[in-house]
Amino acid sequence: MIEAFHRRGGYIRKRVPLVKILASALTIGRGGSAGKEGPIAQIGAGFGSFMATVLKLKPRDRRILVLAGAAGAIFHAPLGAEIFAPSVFMGAMLGGAFGYLGHQVAPGWVIHPNSFVLVGIGGFFAGVAKVPVASIIMACEMCASYTLLVPLMLVSTISYLLLGKVSLYEKQVVTRLASPAHTTEFTRGLLEKMSVADVVEPHPVVVVGEKMPLGQLVEVMAHSQQIYFPVVSLDGRVTGILSINDVREVMFDESVHQLIVAKDVATPNVVRVFGDESLQEALDKMVLLNVDELPVVKEEAPDEIVAMISKRDIIGYYHSRTVRKGPST
Repeated sequence: MIEAFHRRGGYIRKRVPLVKILASALTIGRGGSAGKEGPIAQIGAGFGSFMATVLKLKPRDRRILVLAGAAGAIFHAPLGAEIFAPSVFMGAMLGGAFGYLGHQVAPGWVIHPNSFVLVGIGGFFAGVAKVPVASIIMACEMCASYTLLVPLMLVSTISYLLLGKVSLYEKQVVTRLASPAHTTEFTRGLLEKMSVADVVEPHPVVVVGEKMPLGQLVEVMAHSQQIYFPVVSLDGRVTGILSINDVREVMFDESVHQLIVAKDVATPNVVRVFGDESLQEALDKMVLLNVDELPVVKEEAPDEIVAMISKRDIIGYYHSRTVRKGPST
């Protein structure tokens, strides 16, 4: 389940939950040495992935359904569901033994040794599973009490730090940055710190007039390195934008070369990008409009195009920064 979340976009084969139900029923029902929590997590995650397939959801939504399916209420702890008994049992026994020993040695200090059972559950699982927050919540919900919240926080934090990179789950990644599932989160965070002005420098932009005939427009496109061409009115206002794709269907029909003008094939209501906007804002605009480039203008002169910025420019600049300084910058 963990590997599917991080490496396969949340995809789990359809037969996994069905096979797991049968295998678990036969093993546990016949007295086999196995717990219920692991199978429940895998079965729930499998059905969550199957539901995402039926609904044709994207990987991000599929991962959410996988987690929702796995987070069953086997411990009656829906907020901290971490539905594995051996770890909980060992933590409880170690905590209880320590509390009992402390009560025998110093009964004046250890007044309630049974409290160490709860603290042991949270502390042990926080370390071996690397989930300190979920362990604290789970332990409190299982016992229906938050009176030991502070000791739980202290013990869970110490256990988490002492065990370092040791984890019960071999498929779990060391940090969120190492997981392909979270790559876009960090990418977005970095792009929000980079501005459009960092990427583009003012340069001449070929524009076309609204009344330019199709034949002349094709000639301009053929002799230019640009992909997108802003369309301007007689008074210099930007009224549209077009690309080679906009004229592809009619560019070889010479009979309409003098009938169709640039305004007829251009996309009106041009969205502009300002120099002080972040690269993420510029990219969001491109995605929303389904275009690859947008004109860059100044706040005080929205019709004066100083440059064009493309998705390729943004991605190239992002990679140059992350390769040179590392993804943590």
